[in-house]
Amino acid sequence: MGYLLKQQTFVLRSSLSHLLLGTFIFFLCYFVFLSLRFWINKSAIDVRTSDGWGYIALFIYGLTIALAYSMTFTGLETRVKVIGFLMTPCNPIEKYLSRVIIATVTGFVGILLTYFLADGVRMLLDWAIVGKQVHSTIPGFFNALGDFAEGLTDTRDFPATISALALWVYSLTFFILCSSVFRTKAFIKGIGLYNLFVIIGLIIVGTILFLVVGNYDDGDVGDREDFFNATMVAVSVILWLFSALNVWWSYRNFKQSTIL
Repeated sequence: MGYLLKQQTFVLRSSLSHLLLGTFIFFLCYFVFLSLRFWINKSAIDVRTSDGWGYIALFIYGLTIALAYSMTFTGLETRVKVIGFLMTPCNPIEKYLSRVIIATVTGFVGILLTYFLADGVRMLLDWAIVGKQVHSTIPGFFNALGDFAEGLTDTRDFPATISALALWVYSLTFFILCSSVFRTKAFIKGIGLYNLFVIIGLIIVGTILFLVVGNYDDGDVGDREDFFNATMVAVSVILWLFSALNVWWSYRNFKQSTIL
């Protein structure tokens, strides 16, 4: 597996480099856009006064991780590349896992490092243009991440938070599936399908909550909360099942695509 990871990283070096460079430029453009008015007014930027920087950065981070997962099986677009991949002396499961591991490390670690680098460049630009004390957006980023983690330990917010976590896992496995199904523009096609599925899911869940919760009296606050929590738990279970289905389906497609 170690040899396979090294070999596949070498094969994907160009795609991975373009991905990390693109995310770095994207983060930097985001910082420049938010900092531009401060630079024009020559005023200090204290990003600690607002968590908005961190929350938006966390959203961009999640979006770019999805982009990394949509590139899980990139480089297998042609018959020649598939033959080269088949010549690797490993079984299909090891080959599948190697690609998923590379996408995971690139997404969670590589893109996080590009965010840190972009934030460092932004701080240098702040210091060079404004000439005053500068602050990092990284604490706000981890504060936003910490707010989500608190929901996992708070019994009141736990059902909603666990459903959000299940949705996140489903999203990652969905983009792995898209990478195995669509050989070109997997992220763009995946985003379109993902938004369609999310809209349909929201309509179904929203309709159920509206019809059922709407029948409770104003005094039945506890019953409404219990039903809402039960609905969130049910949604979580369904999303975990669909996540497992996505993994199985993506492996099945991957295995079939490497059979000549």
